[in-house]
Amino acid sequence: MDRGFEVVRYFPDRGKFITLAIGCALLSLACLIKVVIVGTSVAAMLGAGFFLLGSVNCLQSLDRKRCHIELSPDGFIERSPLRQRLVRWSEVDRFELIPLPRSYVWVGYRLADCDDPRLPLWVRRTRRREVSLADTYGLDARELVEQLNSWRQRFRQAQTSISFE
Repeated sequence: MDRGFEVVRYFPDRGKFITLAIGCALLSLACLIKVVIVGTSVAAMLGAGFFLLGSVNCLQSLDRKRCHIELSPDGFIERSPLRQRLVRWSEVDRFELIPLPRSYVWVGYRLADCDDPRLPLWVRRTRRREVSLADTYGLDARELVEQLNSWRQRFRQAQTSISFE
């Protein structure tokens, strides 16, 4: 955890990214070996390229600048190598645990209803409501939900309207 002025960052566990990177690299190597032994095949080449890209993505996730969650008075930013989005506290209705089989849980949040008259009604109706976080960022899922809900309650009063910036 990195503490700055009113900003907290949590970083994911590196072990899963290393494991996935090695797994993707091995599958890519297996596809390339098939190309060498059997001959050129479109499926094997596509498989090698796909798994090689997966390995590169996992290795990029090891970079702490590219992969973390950042809590600030404005909201939270979930960063990964392929995406980054600011979710304002006023946009979130609540954070909750999403149960999965075998006693696993994900952390999810429900977006508040959008009543912005600038958006057409069909856009407001089709907006996704339930969103899950990609990781628990080194914390227990319950602890992360408590942290996120406390930040939301603390800073939501300052944000009265939903902003789509």
